[in-house]
Amino acid sequence: MKRFFSSLLAMSKSQRNGAMVLLFIIIVLMIFRFLIPAFFEPDYSRYSQEYRELVMMMEDLESDTAEVAEPIKVNHVVEAKNPSYSVPKSKPDSKNETQPAIIKPELTKFDPNTASFTELISLGFSSKVAGTIVKYREKGGRFYKTSDLLKVYGIDTIFYKTVFPYIVIPGSKNQTIEKAIEINSADTAQWMSLKGIGPVYAKRICNYRNLLGGFVSVEQLKEVYGFPEETFLACKDFLFVDPALVRKIDLNFSDVEELAKHPYCDFNTARKIVNYRSEKGIINTSKALLTCSAIDSATYVKLKPYLSPD
Repeated sequence: MKRFFSSLLAMSKSQRNGAMVLLFIIIVLMIFRFLIPAFFEPDYSRYSQEYRELVMMMEDLESDTAEVAEPIKVNHVVEAKNPSYSVPKSKPDSKNETQPAIIKPELTKFDPNTASFTELISLGFSSKVAGTIVKYREKGGRFYKTSDLLKVYGIDTIFYKTVFPYIVIPGSKNQTIEKAIEINSADTAQWMSLKGIGPVYAKRICNYRNLLGGFVSVEQLKEVYGFPEETFLACKDFLFVDPALVRKIDLNFSDVEELAKHPYCDFNTARKIVNYRSEKGIINTSKALLTCSAIDSATYVKLKPYLSPD
């Protein structure tokens, strides 16, 4: 303090007056800052109704804390939606009483022509869609093939793919045809609709297909790592190939790394192909690789569908 007053005395008159005015303003602002809560109520109008009710409830809880022996825990925000809600002061809280039970869909085989409303709900159908299906049947409607479910308002293709493997319609003539899958465009959900193929094999098939550039034969599924022979035999009749979807390798522009990435071409073979191209120039046909021994006949037979020009 002595240093403060000595500093004031060392100032000129105008400087002392300015310092005193500044000090006065600081003191007034500090007093005003602490007096604001006493004169103004907090304004929650800019918040949502649910948030305002929650804040009001928490303020009530704070005022009741002194009367309660143990602290009260609020279990669920939903309680704040009821303005008349009062927190019990002596009854212990129970988390299970305030949290709604979550029902997970249980996917099992079902016939949309006979499944009850409850069964459809347990499978994951919404109550509205389940009701629509039941009413449709009561009016004489019938599902003749699995894709008829897509005609029901409220069922999208994503949900349809989920339940598709579990739909069973006895006597459906088109059911086998509907399960036919084009193996160069099928996603993991379509692969999983086949018997014996789960998420692991479905992912392996798609990854191997990407490495190949596409399948040229259903038999190539046997090359997928760990793919069981019995699973292949069970699903092969439901598969077909579109060769137009196969991605080809351009022999005139691909480098060693790109060629070596293909499962049928190792690094040495890829280097021989690139060296041959460097010596001879443009490759007009893939058969030229056989004449220079850049590739053996067995490898050529496997690679030929993926080479351009062929």
